[in-house]
Amino acid sequence: MITNSPQQLLPGFSFANDAGFDSFYAPASMRLIKATLRRAVDELSPDCIYISGSDGCGKSHLLQAVCNAATEQGKTALYLPLAELHDYKPQDVLENMASLDMLCLDDVDAIAGSPDWQEAVFHLYNQRFSAQKPLFFAARQPARSLALTLPDLQSRLASCLAFQIPELNDEEKTGLLVHLAALRGMAMNDACARYIIQRLDRSIPELMQMLEKLDQASLVAGRRITVPFIRETLHVD
Repeated sequence: MITNSPQQLLPGFSFANDAGFDSFYAPASMRLIKATLRRAVDELSPDCIYISGSDGCGKSHLLQAVCNAATEQGKTALYLPLAELHDYKPQDVLENMASLDMLCLDDVDAIAGSPDWQEAVFHLYNQRFSAQKPLFFAARQPARSLALTLPDLQSRLASCLAFQIPELNDEEKTGLLVHLAALRGMAMNDACARYIIQRLDRSIPELMQMLEKLDQASLVAGRRITVPFIRETLHVD
């Protein structure tokens, strides 16, 4: 049952405690996005920021990092993944959201087929704009490419400060793998990461699943991550 308290609302959708700005891998192409979001939290600036990018690019991590940074500073914050909220009435979910210091709405593209949700988000945008409160959005597509049926909402989203997370090149994916391995306490060097990038599916979600498999296999076998161990575990040449 949904309550009217933001602190109790949808406990299953709380933001991950380990999603922070420091744990987010940001190559040169993404440092401006990271710095802008961090500054928005620190200064509590009344901005609307819209982030787009493919699945696994890190946009959800960034929104959750906003919430974590805000709560560490004693501010109120809430992260809502709209793709997981179809069974709820939008007016119930978004009620009393105007007063929160930070509000992050992920998966905005998920409400393209729901006029009720679009109208509710539109009114929420206006409420927070009037209250001079920041609002953060994320979706796969840029705002003007969303298949929304409410032009006023599309116009509001398109007026936000927009960032599109670029696809990582192979060198950046190598750095990402080393970074993610270090967060897990895994010692993976660049040579091992490059070996993986050159031989396996290069999508970020697939690479993260592969890293999980390697981590578990390494713990069970009591072996460190080497090219022969990767070849044996992942069955690649």
